[in-house]
Amino acid sequence: MKTDDIRAEAEALGVAYYGEIGPELFDPALIAALPVNWAREHAVLPVRAADGTAELLLPGPGSLPALQHAALAAGCDLRPAFAP
Repeated sequence: MKTDDIRAEAEALGVAYYGEIGPELFDPALIAALPVNWAREHAVLPVRAADGTAELLLPGPGSLPALQHAALAAGCDLRPAFAP
């Protein structure tokens, strides 16, 4: 999926979109909560948004089913967010 398409899908679904991901979003505890191989397979990354909420970066809407599994593994609610 192209970056512009991902951004448009995020906007249509009311989901946050990150064009760039900086180290300020990384939360080692959230990252450690997900099995690395599973996260790579699903191309997801849990992050901490500026407002302190936990989000799961997804490559697009086709990855939304991974959100529930990730939330269970992380032990907290995760909001979806899209990133290329």
